[in-house]
Amino acid sequence: MTETPETIYLIPGEDIDGAPCMVWCEDPAPGEGMDPAEAVKYVRPGSASAIDRDVAFRQRDLAYKQRDEAELKWSQARQESRGLRERIGELETIVKVFRGCIETGLMPEPGSPCQKKVFELVGES
Repeated sequence: MTETPETIYLIPGEDIDGAPCMVWCEDPAPGEGMDPAEAVKYVRPGSASAIDRDVAFRQRDLAYKQRDEAELKWSQARQESRGLRERIGELETIVKVFRGCIETGLMPEPGSPCQKKVFELVGES
């Protein structure tokens, strides 16, 4: 007894009486002038071809998942970076205010917008 083939094809053919029908074959185009595109390919479940296909699908799914995770991390990093740039800008403003206070010898008036902003940025003592 021969082994069952891994792949078989359903192709246009003829029955015993010569009537057109679909027949099973191990070749998609066994005769001259036959078009392999007309054959329907069938792969035995659990065969090497089916396993290879499943592995390829799983690899594709894993690649998509890794891409999505990387995009999420990149988006989060951009948001954190934006927040840090804003905070650096605020701190640079405080430095300018303190430099002005030192150079002029004047401090912001209690309750002034400048003092409120300083307290908002660095906290009250």
